[in-house]
Amino acid sequence: MENQELSEKFYEQAKQFAENPAYIEKIHAQTKLFNDGAPIPPVSASDMKQMWDATRRMNADIPPRPNVATGLAVFAAYGVEAAFTRPEEFFLVFWRHQLLAALVERGVLNDYKQGEELDEKVFRAAATMPCDKTDIGETMLPLLFAQSPELAAKAKEEMLAGGYDPEKPKLDGKFLDWLRNNC
Repeated sequence: MENQELSEKFYEQAKQFAENPAYIEKIHAQTKLFNDGAPIPPVSASDMKQMWDATRRMNADIPPRPNVATGLAVFAAYGVEAAFTRPEEFFLVFWRHQLLAALVERGVLNDYKQGEELDEKVFRAAATMPCDKTDIGETMLPLLFAQSPELAAKAKEEMLAGGYDPEKPKLDGKFLDWLRNNC
């Protein structure tokens, strides 16, 4: 990605927000709904595919670093249409992408891959499966466990005692059932 192109996207994004403060209000409202536990509304499968493809290219060009966020303008520059034309919907796509990425990373969707490419119905499932912040939370467990092995052992023990096996997230079965029965 050229620095000039990225700079132009940053400028256009800032201009868009400055000229349309309603975008920020919509993003805040969407985030509040998420934090309150509301279901994450469905998005389009094409938005999911754009996010998937863009993220792979971004990670190749700009390897992820701990505690560093990627702005909307970068996603827009890499072709994620929702980041530029519908920023109020971007986080819906982003949250659902987190689910998808976690499933792929753990090998849950290996039967739905052709080489490195995912079957189209995987994107349809990721775009439409009913989900909420609890599902997103499950995707974060491996990251949290990796940060502190001592705390991870204690947390895993407590989860197992409570009837939840963090090594077999409920999300895996939920996603595969949705994929098989609805896509």
